[in-house]
Order: sequence, then C-alpha cells, then structure tokens
Amino acid sequence: MARLTKADSVYRMSLHKNGGYMYAATHPYTVTGDGKRKYSCLHWGTVTDGLKFIPGKQYRTPLRRNGPG
Repeated sequence: MARLTKADSVYRMSLHKNGGYMYAATHPYTVTGDGKRKYSCLHWGTVTDGLKFIPGKQYRTPLRRNGPG
C-alpha cells in the first residue's frame, strides 16, 4: 500500500537520472555555519522505464535519530 502524501510537506520526490538509470530522490538541505543551505540528493530506490518503483536500501532502513527512542 502506498504512503499518503502531504501537500504541506517540505520533501518532494523527483526523478534523478544518472548513467542510464532513474532514481526516486528527495533533496533535503542542512544549514551551514554561515547560514547558507547545502542541498544533498537522497536516493530512495530505482525507477524502471515503466515508472515502477523498486525500493532501495535507504527506503528499507529506518531513520536514525539522536537521543532516546
């Protein structure tokens, strides 16, 4: 079953093409010491030519948070 989407979410999925492959990706950012945003490309899995999503390691691994819990 697909996850529900949130219209007000800061994370937007996009297709990232690289070397003949397509990846489902988000582009989260971190704020540097001088206040600038540094973007990264986080791949969640691959996407076939028929736009079928194949989950990758990042999708199956739970997020690690600092602190208890």
